[in-house]
Amino acid sequence: MRENTTTHPPTPDLELDCPTCGTPMEVIDRFTLPGVPDDVEHLKVRCIVGHWFTPTTESLVKATVTVPARVISE
Repeated sequence: MRENTTTHPPTPDLELDCPTCGTPMEVIDRFTLPGVPDDVEHLKVRCIVGHWFTPTTESLVKATVTVPARVISE
């Protein structure tokens, strides 16, 4: 069985808000857990109030991608 491994340094460029209280969050660690069909990278994040989360990197990257608004001409 593979062990949890830290594979990447923290990602300070990701700007996130806490889903619980809305305060800024910081990335504390990045690690990979075994998964099927591939391993899954997770982030350990915390807000300034003290809430902790370990979401997948993919879920946060998708959530932070901004889509330009469509301009509707009259």
